[in-house]
Amino acid sequence: MNATGIAPAVAPGRHSLLSGPWLQVAARHSSVESAPVRAVWVSFDTIGRGCLLAARESGAEIVGVVTLPGPIDPNRSGQCSFDDVGAPVVETDDVNAPETIEAVRALRPDAIFVIGWSQLVRADFIALAPGAVYGMHPTLLPRHRGRAPIPWTILSGLARTGVTLFEIVDPTADSGPIVGQVEVAARRARPRARAAAGVGHRHEDSPGSETGEHMAEADVRRRDHRLGDAGALPLRLGPGSDPALPGRVHLPRRGEGRRLARSPGRVEGRGARGHGRRRRPGRHVRRGCAAARGGRDEHAARGRSAARMRVLVLAAHPDDEILGMGGTIALHASVRGDETRIVCVTDGSSSQYPNDPELRERKNDEARRAARELGVDDYVHLDLPDMRLDTVPHVDVNRLVEEHVRELRPEVVYTPHPDVNRDHVVLFDSVMVATRPVPGHPVRRVLTYAPTSSTEWTPAGRNWFIPNWFVDVGETIERKLAAFACYETERREYPHPRSERALRAHAEFFGASCGCEYAEPFVLVRGLETHPAP
Repeated sequence: MNATGIAPAVAPGRHSLLSGPWLQVAARHSSVESAPVRAVWVSFDTIGRGCLLAARESGAEIVGVVTLPGPIDPNRSGQCSFDDVGAPVVETDDVNAPETIEAVRALRPDAIFVIGWSQLVRADFIALAPGAVYGMHPTLLPRHRGRAPIPWTILSGLARTGVTLFEIVDPTADSGPIVGQVEVAARRARPRARAAAGVGHRHEDSPGSETGEHMAEADVRRRDHRLGDAGALPLRLGPGSDPALPGRVHLPRRGEGRRLARSPGRVEGRGARGHGRRRRPGRHVRRGCAAARGGRDEHAARGRSAARMRVLVLAAHPDDEILGMGGTIALHASVRGDETRIVCVTDGSSSQYPNDPELRERKNDEARRAARELGVDDYVHLDLPDMRLDTVPHVDVNRLVEEHVRELRPEVVYTPHPDVNRDHVVLFDSVMVATRPVPGHPVRRVLTYAPTSSTEWTPAGRNWFIPNWFVDVGETIERKLAAFACYETERREYPHPRSERALRAHAEFFGASCGCEYAEPFVLVRGLETHPAP
């Protein structure tokens, strides 16, 4: 037993996936340093029970269980009894009810684990634990947040998945700071099920055949290094740890232990999981994605072994990409499992408040939370001057965009439309330079999107945003609105274009224009359809 009262190692068993390191990470938040962690468990299902047993095997003291009143309902999936765990049981239908809160307070927990419970906990409940309140999600967050994560993992054809321990800090689903992750190989779905979902087959020699475990620990300031926070402590532990980043610039890891040799200050981070067949040395091309709507015929022509898309989204300002194409980003990142990177090139301080570090930090935090809502874990926030991008030498902006195009080798690039906002014009011009269709260039499609409160305000003589490409976002419109809600500094009241009601109406209008309920509009600037070699 170590100083925290947690066993440092646990013999392999059916609960070993969630034992040992998980509770060690949780224990560091505990106010008790010389005794086992006093844990209260909130659960009604078999997943929560398995985690409870793993915690107990790891040395935690289970001082109480909050569960649903009996008897067990045969129509409630996975419901089970906790009467035999040797701890007081509090039965309730409402974990946030005053009587439930008082009952839990009387148990004097160091930490509370809410695992396998269908109700979000509120602030009064979260305040009960002096250490923290934790949740567990059976995927590698932020991928596949919310309901049915395991079916989505299977249908997405991911080679690797796992479980995530995260801190619950507010009444939202699966969105708190990540405390730890355990990664395992994912079983392949049956061919019939995968074919029914439109999912390709993973190549037999692709990575993911070996089971491995990777721990990730967030720093005490709850900054997420993977989302480009320069002040974050390393998220990955061990010899391959990621150092903190200068200049708020972050690039993802392309292979374990391999570093990019160029551009001092650039550091690789952890990219999207589920890599597939190697296309060229040093790069993993991800496979097994469902065909994209609107481009289904092109994708199908590549065959079942087609690689997942690599997608680069450029934004001039924090929130551009949410306003103009948040639903499409969620489709790429969360639904199809495409390798998606967002690059915001300015610092977000705005011309009204130049060089305001507090505002920049707030915008950065909003951007990271919005990216999580969309399922993106590769967010890059640069620090060029907001609303003054035209004061930066054009060649320098070109170089930044070219760097990301060269490193990611995206097949699809999105950029703001060159409208009344000068930053959008500058960025568009640089994207056109970086994606010039020279032989061998990876980019096959360049599209512009329309950030609301900018593109539609462009004078008619200059505005050539006439959509010729639409994406059905009926499946992800709520994710877009949830991501937009993260931008407290940018939200306005209706009828301002930057309001939730206006964004929904905008998607409804363009949906009706192309025969679906909700859609996002684009202008296809350049497109090239290719066919695989015989």
